[in-house]
Amino acid sequence: MEFHKMTQQEITSRRKRNIAIAVSLFVLSMLFMVTTMVRVGTNMGVI
Repeated sequence: MEFHKMTQQEITSRRKRNIAIAVSLFVLSMLFMVTTMVRVGTNMGVI
């Protein structure tokens, strides 16, 4: 089985894509956290 030797351009594009995915996941998780905190905060006032 032969493996493909990645070029420098492929390595750079993979790194950029990985960073973009990591940032997207972080932003999405922060959005979920803030949404949850706001919903819990508004429910606390009802009691």
